[in-house]
Amino acid sequence: RPMMRTRIALLLLLLLSAALAQSEEEKKKVKEELLDSMDRAQQLMQEALQRNQEQLAASQAEESRLKTEQAQQEESRQRALRAREEEDRLRHEQQDRERQNQLREQEWRQKAKEEQERARKQQQQQQ
Repeated sequence: RPMMRTRIALLLLLLLSAALAQSEEEKKKVKEELLDSMDRAQQLMQEALQRNQEQLAASQAEESRLKTEQAQQEESRQRALRAREEEDRLRHEQQDRERQNQLREQEWRQKAKEEQERARKQQQQQQ
């Protein structure tokens, strides 16, 4: 921006010089300087525009990269969450099976004990 103000001031100075120029040769020289200065100002604006476009492209690429990274992290987090949920489910199923096995074993021992007691009583009655 300060460079553009300097260019504009220079252009105004050259225009003023052209208006005040006395001879045709002076007018021609001032006109050439004015045209050169305008060309340079246009070139500077083009360069600034190109830099802005490059910065915008770089910003968009970085934003895209960050979004992709964020999506991958979220996907990874979701996978880990599902894996933990599956582990919990399997652990609960295993615990349920173990409890059921213990109950069946207790029932079996109780029945065996009762059967043993009945056999003992029957044997006593026979004697």
